[in-house]
Amino acid sequence: MPPVLGVALCAPFVALTIGVIYGAVSGYIGGKADAVMMRLVDIIYALPFTIFVILLMAFFGRNIILLFVANRRGGMVTMRRIVRGQIMALKKMEFIEAARSLGFSNRRIIFPAMIPTSSARSSSTHASPFRPSCCSRPSSASSASACSRR
Repeated sequence: MPPVLGVALCAPFVALTIGVIYGAVSGYIGGKADAVMMRLVDIIYALPFTIFVILLMAFFGRNIILLFVANRRGGMVTMRRIVRGQIMALKKMEFIEAARSLGFSNRRIIFPAMIPTSSARSSSTHASPFRPSCCSRPSSASSASACSRR
């Protein structure tokens, strides 16, 4: 398989993995650590792509892994922000408080409980292009019944 094809096929998975883990940890920790982590994301997002690649090559040398990271930095930043917001909302829920009171470690709370729940919440709360916007998140019974009439 040519290296370009490998980068094109693997880069989205690398971006997804890094983005989800970074965003989940940032959102769960909160406070100053979250602020510092998100400022680093802002810096990466603000750098033009060419300068970002030159900096990576200057610090780490030529490496195929850097192509994955450089190619999907925009996807990583977006995924980090989405997951961070979902985790920040989830960490106030009752089942997380129950896990804390049972003495679960942060790793055990974040990975098997919060990340799958945040991905399910984000996919179910966004509007679908195939449904009317009133059906994506009905705010009252009248809007839900309006969707059923269509």
